[in-house]
Amino acid sequence: MKENLPLVSVIMPAYNAERFIKKSIESIVNQTYKKWELIVIDDGSTDGTATIVQSFIERDDRIKLVVNETNKGLIITRNRGLEESKGKYIANLDSDDIAFKTRLKKQVHFLEEHSDYVLIGSSCENIDSDGNKVKTVRLKLPHHHTAILLLFSNYFINSTTMVKADVAKEIGYAHDIPLAEDYCFLAKISKMGRAGNLKEILVQYRTHESNISKLKAIELNAAIKKIHQKQLERLGILPTESELMLHGSLVVGSAFDLNIKLITVEKWLLRLVAINQKKRLYDEELFNYYCAFFYRRSCEKAKLGVRALHIFRKSEISKYVKNDTKGNSTFFVKSILKGF
Repeated sequence: MKENLPLVSVIMPAYNAERFIKKSIESIVNQTYKKWELIVIDDGSTDGTATIVQSFIERDDRIKLVVNETNKGLIITRNRGLEESKGKYIANLDSDDIAFKTRLKKQVHFLEEHSDYVLIGSSCENIDSDGNKVKTVRLKLPHHHTAILLLFSNYFINSTTMVKADVAKEIGYAHDIPLAEDYCFLAKISKMGRAGNLKEILVQYRTHESNISKLKAIELNAAIKKIHQKQLERLGILPTESELMLHGSLVVGSAFDLNIKLITVEKWLLRLVAINQKKRLYDEELFNYYCAFFYRRSCEKAKLGVRALHIFRKSEISKYVKNDTKGNSTFFVKSILKGF
C-alpha cells in the first residue's frame, strides 16, 4: 500500500446497536483499502454497544470510541464525528449497515481521479433484520441529474456516501432539520461541487422496524418540507404550505391521493420551468425533462386510465419528454390497462 494514499475517516453513530454493530465494524476492518480510521460515536447507549466496540479497539488501534454521556441525537452525534475526524475524506456508515470489501477503495479512487467531485455515493442492497436481501437500489445517475433531483428528494443512501472532509466540516449538519439531517447536509454539499453515485453496489442498507423513518414519519415529512422550502427559495420561490405539500408529492406521484388536481401540478411544474429559465441554476434541458417526468408520473398515478394519457399529451410540458420513448411507452401501456 502506497504511503501517499489519503486517510479516510469512517464515521459510525451508534445508539443501542449491540445487535448489528459487530458486523458493521467487521465490514470496515475487512476493507481492501487499509488507510482508514473508524470513529464510533456511542450516543448514550444503555446496552452493550460500547463493550463490543472496545473489543475491536483492543485488536485494532485504527478504531476510536467517542461516548456521549447522554443521548444527544443524530445531529450532534454526526457533527461530533466530523470534529473528531482527521482524514481527507469522510465515509458514512450507520451501525446496522455493512460495507462491501472494496467500498473505500473504489470511492477513494474515484474522488482522487475526479477532483471536481465533493461527494460520491453508490448503489446498495436493502437487507432485513436477519440480513436477507430485500431489493437492490440502483442509483447511477450522473452529476447533472443528481443536482436537479435533490430539489425534489434525497437521491443518496447516506451509508454509501463519501465526502471531502474540508467541505463536510464547513457545511456541518443543521440543527433545525431533525431526522432529515443527511438530506439537508448532502443537498448543501452538492452546491459546493459535483456529486453523484457509482453504479456499483458497495453497501448493504438495513431496513427494520426501528428505522427512524418508520417511527417518526410525521416529523420526517416536516423536516423534508423545510429542505424543499430552502431549495425553492434559492430559486426565488417563497412556497405556500399547499405548494410544499404538492412539491413533496411529485417523486411518488401521490398528488391525486392528496386531492391535488392535475392542473395544479402542471401549473406548479411549468412555474419551476419558467423560473429556472431565468435563474439558470440548473441545466435547462435536463431540468425541463424532470419537471415533465414528474408531471407524467402524477398523471400515471391519478387512476384516470386513458383520460390521464390525453391530459398529459395536451399539456405544454409533455414536449420536454417527447424523446423519452421508453418512458412514454410505459405510460401509454399502463394507461390503456387501467381502462377508460
